[in-house]
Amino acid sequence: MIVLHLDFESRSHADLINWGAHRYAMHPTTEILCAAIVVGKQREEFTGDAELRALGDRFRRLLDSGREFMIRAHNATFERLMCWYVAEARYGWPHIPIDLFECSAVEALRANLPQALERLAPAVGLSIEKDMEGNALMKKMCKPDKKTGEYPDGPDERARLSAYCMTDVDVEVAASHRIARLSRSERDDWLLDQKINDRGIRIDRPVVRNALAMADEAMKKATRRLQEVTRGEVQTPNQVQRLKNWMAKRGVVVDSMRAPGMAQLIADDYDDDADDLILTDVSDAMFLPPDVKEALEIRLEVAKASTKKLCRMLEAADPADDRIRGMMQFHGAHTGRPTGRIVQVLNLPRTRKGVKQAQVLAMLDLIRRGDAKTLEAEHGPILHCIADCLRGMLIAADWHLFMDGDFSNIEGRGVAWHAGFTSKLDVFRRADAKQGPGVYEMAAAAVYGIPVEAVDEDSFERFIGKTAELACGYQGGVGAFSAMANTFGVEIDPALAERTVAGWREANKPIVNLWYRVQEAAIEAVISGHSRTAGVGPGQVEYSMDGSFLICRLPSGRALHYPYPEIHENPKFGGPQLTFKGRHPKTKQFVRLQTYGGRLVENAVQASSNDIMRQAMKNLEAAGFPLVLQIYDEALCEVPIESIDPVAYRQAMTDLPPWAAGFPLAAGSPWTGREFRK
Repeated sequence: MIVLHLDFESRSHADLINWGAHRYAMHPTTEILCAAIVVGKQREEFTGDAELRALGDRFRRLLDSGREFMIRAHNATFERLMCWYVAEARYGWPHIPIDLFECSAVEALRANLPQALERLAPAVGLSIEKDMEGNALMKKMCKPDKKTGEYPDGPDERARLSAYCMTDVDVEVAASHRIARLSRSERDDWLLDQKINDRGIRIDRPVVRNALAMADEAMKKATRRLQEVTRGEVQTPNQVQRLKNWMAKRGVVVDSMRAPGMAQLIADDYDDDADDLILTDVSDAMFLPPDVKEALEIRLEVAKASTKKLCRMLEAADPADDRIRGMMQFHGAHTGRPTGRIVQVLNLPRTRKGVKQAQVLAMLDLIRRGDAKTLEAEHGPILHCIADCLRGMLIAADWHLFMDGDFSNIEGRGVAWHAGFTSKLDVFRRADAKQGPGVYEMAAAAVYGIPVEAVDEDSFERFIGKTAELACGYQGGVGAFSAMANTFGVEIDPALAERTVAGWREANKPIVNLWYRVQEAAIEAVISGHSRTAGVGPGQVEYSMDGSFLICRLPSGRALHYPYPEIHENPKFGGPQLTFKGRHPKTKQFVRLQTYGGRLVENAVQASSNDIMRQAMKNLEAAGFPLVLQIYDEALCEVPIESIDPVAYRQAMTDLPPWAAGFPLAAGSPWTGREFRK
């Protein structure tokens, strides 16, 4: 097979970073400045219309010859779209099918390596590096001057840019030799991801436009009121340090201004006789002066502002059909889950407590009509209303509806399955069949030492059982349990937290044992160089070394990668601790990370859960339910009205792959509707 490594440099009035590759490539001002190709030891550069047309002719001859070939590129989605929407239209290229592209950036992500080429090269130990001087020139040449609208250009700049383009291909080729290719199954998953991203999802443009105007006006109003309340000491709600300083003068000292805690803080009444309040977190119960309470209410409301998302929606949506494309990054997370791009639909805010879908639809209608006065009078602060409606601004195409379902507690089931915890798996099965209590009730009964029949649906005991199940499965202790309870607005007595964690672990010994067996297997694989297994039955995982990587082989056959593993002394608890280099979850820098048994189990369970979701997505596509988004364990499809079939959808979601034998998978009936919702 012929393997062609390809890279383009381009320019456009479109914003590639904020609008995404699809909108960029489709924009009428986008043009290719140069291309570079490496085939074996042959390196070629192409600059100018004539050379780019000649390159298109070579691709046509290659396609006509019937010879097998593959185009590899780093972030191949960009190169593919530039071929389709720019090279075909401007330079007469033939259409190159999607299945003739491979992406080295996705291979890097799969290996838990940096995606960006300038970080990937040193991460895999290359002597050749990305040309950062050329990168600076590229950034200068790719956008027009804001005043003149002209592009910086010239023969010398073009020649330098072409050399930079070739260096990028050289680095990509060298890096590719050190990273394994996707398996056939993983490649199929990536191709499906590409098709989903190509479909995109439609925005309700009139609603988004009106919401943005309302949000801007509400922000101005909130800012003016905050200036009045603080007597000018705080000029905008985003001046957090000034707000803290002003609050301190009013006798309220805080370390944190996180929005979730402020809701608790402003709910209490003020006691004029109280001493100064010293707070480590604003979720602590307290009494506030009225002006401080109002200032925090303003800050809390502004924290709900979604102006950036609204602007991004309007910019990124294709004017031809109002669809935003390219919102999912395949294998963006270490475990294989996708991450969000452009609008970040994976972290849209939930609706306020008690707000039902009918109210959301009513708010959307008022926003569509531009009736801010009625919206605020009937549904509360404007910015809160807009936050409630963000999901509903994503809509199905005409004569289509969304179908959306998700798995029921797939990770809770997954950790029990990996541990071979048969009695707990049976609890899930009986509860699904409505023949017995659920795991939350069972957990509560274990913690409190009471009959499970005594645990009521809305009882505090059940809440404790639910919180324990959510917090403790991956070796979470008292801190994790208390933090999880706080997310539900409940402060837990430390003694009860200790009792709950101890009771949960006593009742879930197979899962506790799994933490330690997995940790031992991973460490022994690094030290000995031999493979080690952990888990029970079909849920067993295998750890082994493959060059510079510790590999966790999942039940599906897919592998999780831990680059450059080392064993160090645990500074806190003593004994050996596994460390590896990977992408930091927050900074995305390639750094040495520490891990432990519970975290390794979490990786394996989330990865297996995602493998089940990937199979479900293939099932849905095959059954005629076109996907437009994956949100964790949720599959959003856009379906012609005449093809709506909840039974077939649910069957496709729950049809297990052979490797997942015994997994008690369950999914509820999907909702259908024009507007996206949680």
